[in-house]
Amino acid sequence: MYNWKRFWCPNTGNIKLDYGGFLEDPELEHGHITNPDVVPFSAISHIPCLVLLGEPGIGKTTAAEQAYKQVQEQVRESEDDCLWFNLGDFDSNQDLSNRIFQSEIFIQWINGIHKLHLFLDSLDEGLLSFQIIVRTLKNKIEHLPTERLYFRITCRTSVWLESSTLEQKLKEKWNKSNTKIYELAPLRRVDVIEAAQVNNINSDEFIQEILNREATPFAIKPVTLKFLIGTYKNGQFPDSKKELYKQGCLQLCEEVNPERLQLREFELNSYQRLIIAGRLAVIMIFAQRTAIWTSPEIADIPHSDIDIRDLCIGKESINMQSFPIKEKDIRDEILSITGLFSSRGSNRMGFAHQTYAEFLAAWYLIEHNIPLVQVMSLIVSQEDPECKLVPQLHETAAWLASMRTDILEEIINTDPDVLLRSDIPTDGKIREKIVDTLLKYYNDGKLLNRDLGSYFKYKKLKHPGLAEQLRPYIHDYSKSLEARDEAISIAKICEVYDLQEDLVNLALDSSQFIHLRANAAMAIGLIGDLDTKLKLKTLAISNLEEDENDRLKAYSLEAVWPEHLTAEELFNVITPPKRRNYSGAYQRFLKHELVPKLEPTDLLVALKWVEKQGLRCFENPFEKLADEIILKAWEHFDIPRIAESFAKIALIQRKKYQRIITSSGKKKIFELQIAENDEKRRKLIEQIVLLLTDTGVNPRQLLVTVREESIILNQDILWMIKKIESTKEEHLQRIWAQLVEWGFNRQDAMQIDAIVTTTQTNDILRNQFTSYFEAVELNSAEADQMKTNYQMLENWREDWKNDQEETPLLEQPPKERVLIFLDSLESGTLWAWSQLNMEMTLKSNSRYYDDELEYDLTKLPGWEEADIDTQRRIIQGAKKYILEQDQVANEWIGTDTFDRLALAGCRALFLLFKESPGFLDNIADEIWQRWASIIVGYPNTDKEDYYLELVKQAYIKAPNETIDTLNLIIDKENEEYSNIFIIDKFDKCWCEHFNYEILEKIKDKALKPKVTQRLLEEA
Repeated sequence: MYNWKRFWCPNTGNIKLDYGGFLEDPELEHGHITNPDVVPFSAISHIPCLVLLGEPGIGKTTAAEQAYKQVQEQVRESEDDCLWFNLGDFDSNQDLSNRIFQSEIFIQWINGIHKLHLFLDSLDEGLLSFQIIVRTLKNKIEHLPTERLYFRITCRTSVWLESSTLEQKLKEKWNKSNTKIYELAPLRRVDVIEAAQVNNINSDEFIQEILNREATPFAIKPVTLKFLIGTYKNGQFPDSKKELYKQGCLQLCEEVNPERLQLREFELNSYQRLIIAGRLAVIMIFAQRTAIWTSPEIADIPHSDIDIRDLCIGKESINMQSFPIKEKDIRDEILSITGLFSSRGSNRMGFAHQTYAEFLAAWYLIEHNIPLVQVMSLIVSQEDPECKLVPQLHETAAWLASMRTDILEEIINTDPDVLLRSDIPTDGKIREKIVDTLLKYYNDGKLLNRDLGSYFKYKKLKHPGLAEQLRPYIHDYSKSLEARDEAISIAKICEVYDLQEDLVNLALDSSQFIHLRANAAMAIGLIGDLDTKLKLKTLAISNLEEDENDRLKAYSLEAVWPEHLTAEELFNVITPPKRRNYSGAYQRFLKHELVPKLEPTDLLVALKWVEKQGLRCFENPFEKLADEIILKAWEHFDIPRIAESFAKIALIQRKKYQRIITSSGKKKIFELQIAENDEKRRKLIEQIVLLLTDTGVNPRQLLVTVREESIILNQDILWMIKKIESTKEEHLQRIWAQLVEWGFNRQDAMQIDAIVTTTQTNDILRNQFTSYFEAVELNSAEADQMKTNYQMLENWREDWKNDQEETPLLEQPPKERVLIFLDSLESGTLWAWSQLNMEMTLKSNSRYYDDELEYDLTKLPGWEEADIDTQRRIIQGAKKYILEQDQVANEWIGTDTFDRLALAGCRALFLLFKESPGFLDNIADEIWQRWASIIVGYPNTDKEDYYLELVKQAYIKAPNETIDTLNLIIDKENEEYSNIFIIDKFDKCWCEHFNYEILEKIKDKALKPKVTQRLLEEA
């Protein structure tokens, strides 16, 4: 119905919501920065083993089905296969085994060599007990060729937490790096807007009413969004979640087709349909049935289904009306009219969403006043010694607790965390009891994990005595770390202002756990007043050794910046993150919190700090912060001295042929800004020219296009000629004259005319262009120099001309060029692999090869445009090159050059690591020894997980070659930069032996202080 794009987040990652509580859109301009962990399925589809989790009603089955269809489309033209099964359809382990692992497609895959993408949905909703399903899957997985199996399984988050044995088995079979757990992210604001518009609702008013009524938690889940849309009338929403669901279900029980209403009379009203749906829900939830069998033929009825005739027993009553249950009514009205049900296949109908069934089952029990003892016997596990709830019935139990206090009070004693999903009464004593039990469970170690989003559900626990209830946990050392941490989180989300002093004292207490101190500082930043926040200043400006992840510093900075901290103070205390491979609160502050609050009047201070950082490249720890400062300075270029400071930074970069803006997300933005604003660009050029004589930078470097970033453009030539005329200082005139000569367009008559005219009145420009106007003796030294200069200028002019002219088409399309070199490679010409890599960088409108240092071939146009057969040939070519290319040059490592044939080998290994990991597991160690140095020395600064894993494999298979190369590059960076960056590539290599090698290297007396310090920090 909706064209939603859903996103997934690692279960160890962070999901950022916008100010209204919607998912911060990853596809917005800065979305990949604000929500770096949130990605579409296409970004994780290469991972061999995926566990896909989600809260009830979040839409994980629909999202998984979309992913399945994407994979189906991708493998359509290949030999690979896809299978989809719902684990809720099987009523015995034999049934599960036969229908999945003995299916025709599965057997063909077992006996073949192709890949299989296996999707298993609804692990938590099975007819079989959770333990039986897990045990069966573990046994079957044990004997499968996992190198050809892409395994995907969906489950509710809370239930997966109890499946540690299955998770362990998956990681054993696919290994930890190839097994990832992702959770489905909630809906974006744009998704809710689209849903409103599709349903002819004013989206602005709808969103505003959602915000006013704090209904965003309903809006960001598809199942409750449907209710919101269905119940939204005159800007009114129900007061509670249970009332919201009841009204929504009632609306789904109404016939909305006016023609059908006119043509026929119905036996039941919407309330009667609802009570029957409740009856069906109770039977299906507690009898563990997934569908209703509607065929008169009962011979083929699955064990997971219930016959429709078995439902037609006795009577039902609602609103003081009693009526019999008829098969015709169930068929014609309940299953056909209501939106509560959908098809589950031929002759099978089931609830359209499990959450409908869970709510209605609970509502039905309450509507019929089922005694407490009987209700608890339905939802409590008879096998659990502590009488805890059945995990699969947590949601139904939460609904029951929302509807009846006696049930709620029973659940408080065994599963208080389940109540966070319910409508908790406003009664302060009940909330106090829930908080008390929750904290005791955390303190006793009975609660260790929480569903994603539990933190926000704590808001339901606010009551008048909460401060006094939480204070002992905040102060008491004898309480567990988990319990104290949760107490702080409750205080934070419930905005318990009376605990400000307690929290700030905890943050300042150096004897407390650093994690608790950081959480307390975070709470002060959110709920503290200005005077309380000021007390954190001492932590913000300190460098605490125990603050290993810089969390305490980060939250303290957020609390005091900018009200209690000047720009000078701030930039004096900014230090590189202690753990460069850790993305946390400190990195978020530097990248996203600092600059937005930076006043334009403080930009000079910020720019001077950027200048002090020197050359920014090789994964500089302040790369994004510096770029944000530079871009903000560009916005305020009219402020005095901003342009001068900006120019100094630009020269530092240009001197080493680096871009001014270095982070990938900002490069294009700056390219456009500098090209579109002549006034600012020329002001920058002027400032750079003024600085050139003091820096020793060759003026020609201003004309170089550094990876598409240009400072001087063709339209600046006439302006520079005028600068020669208006500038009095001769040394500046010479620089302008050089720039004009090197940069003018020989095909531009207007530029040539301006040059000729100005040479008649300006001696410096005339001398610069002497060779153009005066005779020179052939074979003279002057003529030889002119010839050299001419050739150089011709080369520059040609590049410039190519930039200005319309892109010519390639004689042969890139696809054909790729096939030509594939043929050559397959016939035995090994160097063709390197050229093939170059051809893959081309697009149909390319005029030159693109980034030849890109190590991931699957990101290149040639891979994206290739069909399945061509991609398979490329993979085979990579295997051939790795095995047969035995002459591998490595003398270039540690220099400013590289060897194309060597780098092509690294790209081949990376491709195989992504697309054919089983192949690399079986190659001899001598092959790894041949290529290990190339992998480590590859001139890239990315920290992509696959690349780090490849470095790890190189280290495991060829430790000596890997360590030797590491030491070589450490020496080079130590000498050239007085710092090191290569160590970042070894994030996944740390072990006892690697640590020993680093400690040995630290003994090298030639290492400079920063290098030694960095190695000590890492070791």
